[in-house]
Amino acid sequence: RDIRAVDPLINALDDDDARVREQSAWSLGRLQDERAVSHLIEALSDEEWRVRKLSAWSLGVIGSVEASENLGFVLVNDDNWRVRKECANALGRIRDETVIEPLVDSLSDEDWRVREIVMKALISVGQPAVEALITTLNAEQPALRDRAAEVLGAIGDIRAVSALITTINELPIDLVSTELIESLGFI
Repeated sequence: RDIRAVDPLINALDDDDARVREQSAWSLGRLQDERAVSHLIEALSDEEWRVRKLSAWSLGVIGSVEASENLGFVLVNDDNWRVRKECANALGRIRDETVIEPLVDSLSDEDWRVREIVMKALISVGQPAVEALITTLNAEQPALRDRAAEVLGAIGDIRAVSALITTINELPIDLVSTELIESLGFI
């Protein structure tokens, strides 16, 4: 990989042709050069969803904690599920505590494909996400509660046991899900 390509690729992120911007975003990720981070962050607001998606992918591959806040914002606010899904994937690669809040907020994303990647990302973050997930067990939406329980079970942190037991005991029996019960078996 020749880093001399980084500057021309950064410049190409401003090209009029969306396909050129897409390929530039992808190529910058392949080069994994930190100099591209601020430009890829800007490209997260491109009008073309493919450019936003590939910019998120590249930021995840680079692993830039600097991009976490922007990726989190796009994850929660972008109207395209493919972009949100790639933002969740990128945040899972970054694995910094700054990614937890937008990931937990996106456990209730309208698209199941996004929610699936959000759950995997939270599992990747691991123990730092446990407290936020425990808090989510108190959510009124059963599906959100179940996703948090499933992720807690996959992480396997002992701190979740008491919260899971309390949640199970406090819910009416018809609202206790298999996810809540099964998650205890994984810890």
